[in-house]
Amino acid sequence: MSDFDSKVQQLASEAMDIPEAELDAWLVGACGGDAVLAEDVRSEVRMLGGEGATVESDSGGTPPPIAVPPARLPATIGDFKIRRLLGVGGMGAVYEATQDTPRRKVAVKVMKRGVASGTALRRFQLESQMLARLHHPGIAQVYEAGTWDDGTGGVPYFAMELIVGSRPLTKYAVEKNLDTRARIELFEGICDAIHHGHQKGIMHRDLKPGNILVDRQGNPKVIDFGVARSTDSDLAVTTQQTDVGSLVGTLQYMSPEQCEADPDLIDTRCDIYALGVILYELLSGELPYDIRGMPIYDAARVVREQTPTRVSSVNPVLKGDLETIISKAMAKDPDYRYQSALELKQDLERYLRGDPISARPLSLTYQLSLLVR
Repeated sequence: MSDFDSKVQQLASEAMDIPEAELDAWLVGACGGDAVLAEDVRSEVRMLGGEGATVESDSGGTPPPIAVPPARLPATIGDFKIRRLLGVGGMGAVYEATQDTPRRKVAVKVMKRGVASGTALRRFQLESQMLARLHHPGIAQVYEAGTWDDGTGGVPYFAMELIVGSRPLTKYAVEKNLDTRARIELFEGICDAIHHGHQKGIMHRDLKPGNILVDRQGNPKVIDFGVARSTDSDLAVTTQQTDVGSLVGTLQYMSPEQCEADPDLIDTRCDIYALGVILYELLSGELPYDIRGMPIYDAARVVREQTPTRVSSVNPVLKGDLETIISKAMAKDPDYRYQSALELKQDLERYLRGDPISARPLSLTYQLSLLVR
């Protein structure tokens, strides 16, 4: 056992006698301001107290870990010591881990055993390549990528920033009881992060509140570029081959052209549409379409053809410029949308300043063209 682990266990044993209300203050002094040490001690206390399936405290934390017996967890992956399983998705598992040099906590994502088809493997590898090219405070940073032998052969993994105390975007806004202005200001940071990705030639293609986490300081972080598609030549051929004829993304937030499953129709304006849906939900608490329980084909047809519920009918306060901004971001024809996340952010800034916005209500001609189509 390392000196660090011994210290964690020693402090955790002492902390068991500290009242919960005083634990945070005690940890500050006992750990000498070492945030990583404090987090490890807090986690150890919860496990010693029989709460191994929980993480963090009342203010929220990283996604609640899945209760897994320690014997079933890998001890290490690459240079990272595995602490616990945070979650399992369609492509792989995510672990909380620690790194010795530099000392920090990280999230390690590993390809799920048994799904390492050529398509899934390429997509996973592309995610690490793409994220490594993105350097923005609003995007979770990738630290390292490699291959790990899990006993059945090499599987790819990458280590990325662990967002401590995070909450999904909409959940955070509800828990903090944010007003409309605060929600818009939070959303502007997301637009800025997506614009950075687009400037690097990378689309997200699966933007939704669950892929936008807000940390304890109120800073949004965009995660999971696992279905992203690069728009520049060095990656475009591979990603196009991955997705021909397949729906990639989450239907409620997918643009009409994305629902066509034709890679030639996909560009960065798909992300603008998704941002419009997210803004709609963030400000109104509802989604523009109700496609729950529908077969995929019917749900895709609704997104392609039906007019969304007017956001002002959900929340009358949003009538006027905000409704116009949302409608422009969600226009079914990409030529009528904002052409960049920066344009969307700038119109929201104008709204908050009380200046005239650039967007205009959708014309009768546009609405008739949708009807004809």
